[in-house]
Amino acid sequence: MIRKIGLRKLLVLLCCGLIVLTVSAAERYAGEFLLAVESPRARAMGGIGALLPGGGFAVARNPAWLADIPSVDVSLLHTDRFAGIVRNDFVGVASPGKNGGVGFALYRTGVENIPYTRLIDPSLPQSGANRVIVDRYESDQEWAGWVGIGRKFNEQWQYGASLKPIWKQLGGGTAIGFGCDAGVVYRPLKQVTTALAVSDLVTSPLRWNTSRSELIKPRLQAGATYGFSNKRMHAEILLAGAVEVRSDEGGSNLLSGHGGVEYVIDKVVALRGGYDKDRPVFGAGIKTHRVDFDYAYRDEPLGVVHMIGVNYRID
Repeated sequence: MIRKIGLRKLLVLLCCGLIVLTVSAAERYAGEFLLAVESPRARAMGGIGALLPGGGFAVARNPAWLADIPSVDVSLLHTDRFAGIVRNDFVGVASPGKNGGVGFALYRTGVENIPYTRLIDPSLPQSGANRVIVDRYESDQEWAGWVGIGRKFNEQWQYGASLKPIWKQLGGGTAIGFGCDAGVVYRPLKQVTTALAVSDLVTSPLRWNTSRSELIKPRLQAGATYGFSNKRMHAEILLAGAVEVRSDEGGSNLLSGHGGVEYVIDKVVALRGGYDKDRPVFGAGIKTHRVDFDYAYRDEPLGVVHMIGVNYRID
């Protein structure tokens, strides 16, 4: 009975998060850096992180996957964006427990050596003698951490939640905030898995030392995967599709589609491709007994995005 009540409460919270996503109005870009938190495998299949187990990424994308972690997983990620100007780094650890699993993760995105300029003499107008010079260099850093748990309700249902502290630094300004993420996974059939995850479930506040406040709006992703084997080709194939809802700075909802396919040959080499919002994505991976190496590629208007990830299993 207690477990049933717990599941019902979680479902109610997920519904509340969707309502908040629809009606609240706050800054869109406050949580923009969190959109890049994705395993290379999930990104190469169209950015469907809520639908895949993900190892150490589970606590950050859908903590429900922590419920059936078979071993201790350590996941590492490095991403270069905009010709290396923006760099993202992620480390996550997931561990099985008696009645489920737990996870911890830390994520940073940063831009280094941002020039702040001034006139040689700010009291005079700009001229040939009073030109613009670089006064100092600053960095833009955005950090997020996760601590989460996952539990099984039965063989078909599992659910989870995580707490998320957030810290930002831009020039001389700093901001701190907190959020909550949650998700559920449901397996109606042996080959079919459905999942739903909400980030920043009840809208996450950010408070700057300049007295300015921002709100990170909820982001919902829901979808399903279908897996099957092709014995003649010695391959395992996984098809995935999802929809994502979040809000823009004016309060309007943004609806995007995500989908992709994974083709694994002899359980060793993985080839992946998909469609992430408005652009095609590609990737590949190599699986071994203990270590997975994954890569994803996405061509954006301001440059190519390269994602390199490693997942290490400790039996």
